[in-house]
Amino acid sequence: MDDADVLEALRECAPATTDRIAERLSAPVDVVDDRLAALEEDGRVERERAREDEGAGNGEWTIVRDPRLEESVDRMRDRLGRERR
Repeated sequence: MDDADVLEALRECAPATTDRIAERLSAPVDVVDDRLAALEEDGRVERERAREDEGAGNGEWTIVRDPRLEESVDRMRDRLGRERR
């Protein structure tokens, strides 16, 4: 299981909790939680904190949008639009 596997499972799970991602990957929850924590530290994912009644660690994970990537996509879209004209 690498980062790509975890990120793909995160996209496919709704809600994307650690438990659901681990189930999707058929991996131990603690291993997935460690991988997600490393991705969070790298700024690639973030966790919405769970409500009190949901228990600690059950918040949903989301992929962080990289503004540099968004700008790159916008520039490419503009360039392709100019080339088509």
